[in-house]
Amino acid sequence: WEKMLKVDLFGPFLCCRALIRARRAEGGGGRIVNISSVHEEIPRIGSAAYDAAKAGVIALTKAMGKELAMSGVLVNCIAPAAIATDAPDGDLRAGTDETPAADPATTEAPAS
Repeated sequence: WEKMLKVDLFGPFLCCRALIRARRAEGGGGRIVNISSVHEEIPRIGSAAYDAAKAGVIALTKAMGKELAMSGVLVNCIAPAAIATDAPDGDLRAGTDETPAADPATTEAPAS
């Protein structure tokens, strides 16, 4: 739980904080795009820590957007769908309750 939150929630916060400090030193303004996941709204079985961290990224983005608007920093977030990877939990199966899209994206290059 703690490791997941440190990577997937604290990580974006610390990166945003560093960017904001640097931009303020340079005169302000800028753009931040955080990465969340559809799983902040569509939780997967066995992924409570990940889902909670990604929901936190959404809340962080919304709060930062309001707090930084007057200083010219635009804050947005994208939430891609499932990505099937070689990771132990990356064996998403299309058409299950755990995968919102019919076919999850993959990290493989398309066949030529």
